[in-house]
Amino acid sequence: MSDEQQPVDQDSIQRDRLIDSICDTFEKMYFAGERPQIEAFLDRVDGPTKQPLLVELLELEIHIRRLRGETIIIAEYQARFPGLSAARLEESLRTSPDPSPNNHRFNKTPAAELQTLDCGSQPNQSVSREIVKYFGDYELLNIIAQGGMGIVYKARQISLNRIVALKMILSGEFASKEAVDRFYSEAKAAALLDHPGIVPMFEVGEFEGKHFFSMVYVEGSSLASKLDGGPLEPIPSARMMLEVAQAVQYAHEQGVIHRDLKPSNILLDPQGRPRITDFGLAKQLTDQSGLTVSGQVLGTPSYMPPEQAAGHINAIGPASDVYALGAILYSLTTGRPPFQAASSIDTLRQVVEKEPVAPRLLNSVIPRDLETIILKCLEKSLPRRYGSAKLLAEELQRFVEGRPIVARPISRVAKAWRWCQRNPSVASLASLVILLLASVTLISAVSYVREAALRVKQEQLTLSESKAKENAIGAEHIAEQEKEKAKASEALTRRNLYV
Repeated sequence: MSDEQQPVDQDSIQRDRLIDSICDTFEKMYFAGERPQIEAFLDRVDGPTKQPLLVELLELEIHIRRLRGETIIIAEYQARFPGLSAARLEESLRTSPDPSPNNHRFNKTPAAELQTLDCGSQPNQSVSREIVKYFGDYELLNIIAQGGMGIVYKARQISLNRIVALKMILSGEFASKEAVDRFYSEAKAAALLDHPGIVPMFEVGEFEGKHFFSMVYVEGSSLASKLDGGPLEPIPSARMMLEVAQAVQYAHEQGVIHRDLKPSNILLDPQGRPRITDFGLAKQLTDQSGLTVSGQVLGTPSYMPPEQAAGHINAIGPASDVYALGAILYSLTTGRPPFQAASSIDTLRQVVEKEPVAPRLLNSVIPRDLETIILKCLEKSLPRRYGSAKLLAEELQRFVEGRPIVARPISRVAKAWRWCQRNPSVASLASLVILLLASVTLISAVSYVREAALRVKQEQLTLSESKAKENAIGAEHIAEQEKEKAKASEALTRRNLYV
């Protein structure tokens, strides 16, 4: 069959026309000064039309943004459209026409000639690659970390010629108000703190609709990477957490609670000193902005205190960070967090309901005093934990110096009582069963005693009857003997008379 005789695919033609019409509307809105969102236009179609429409709208938006001289970061689009690969996005960039080289504020070459930065793979993320090398006053070097909301780059601040860590919201100008507020809350909390154990802030700002802040770049790894090789030695772990506890105490004194302390948020500088970072969930004691909705669970389940896991936001305070410090120390010495399940929900349930496995059961080299310190931090009840990070630091100081600690191990009776308090229904049922068993045992014992008494009484009666019979028989026998003696005597008397 010749090309002229090929059947016409009416569905394909209609789909192409629909895509063209939507793209025309999208383009007109952009050039009219609006900022249309691709997601809203994708909602207008379904089925096989979604994917080709997404590709067309991406190419169109990237082209328009490049014409405007805007910075284009592939990671931003990957966050908005997780199903798209970096290769597909790069293809969209190559397909869109190149804008004038004079449109960008800092780039000195056309966008098409800017080198692509290979930033490597991130955990649970597809490969992220950048097309633009500059972001305002910063030259982007490579990605340090990438999460659900933000992305952190190693960058060079051009005006001051210094290496910094640059964090920005992945979704850029499409970020929700809550995400932006939380982002600036993190920047505000970190800016209040000036301590050698906390990563300091440099600059907070916005460029081309993208919110960012820069901070000191810590050359080194995180505490989480140290745990890849298994548990650490107890004494060095205690010394490290002593420094972290002192930094946390300083933050508390400035009115800032971290709320997301975990190994990955503690960086290690080249000298091995810990430095706290990522105040994204930080809470200021005087802040009444209400960024966190009551009942909403935020944080990392394995290192989250019970009050936070249960969504009791008003109960979160300095003791909540003390719990997290204990959970980190638990991980350092055992090689695993105190609670870890197959899902986040199951982990949260364990945090609220279960007791952690004693560290010495997982690693017998842990000193008993250090285990006592860890378990006191992990108490479910706030009053039973160390009252402050300062008290924890002082306790760790006593431990590393070989002096007696203040805390005492929990007795078995106390453990059983606390278990009953956390599991009242199970404890009540167990108590009922125990009471029932005790009642049955008591009744059985009483019955046994009664039966035994009856048996003894019966035996005594039988014995008495037997003795009475024996006595009666004995008396009869004696009487017979007496009769026989009397007869013999009488006979003898008679014989003597005849004689």
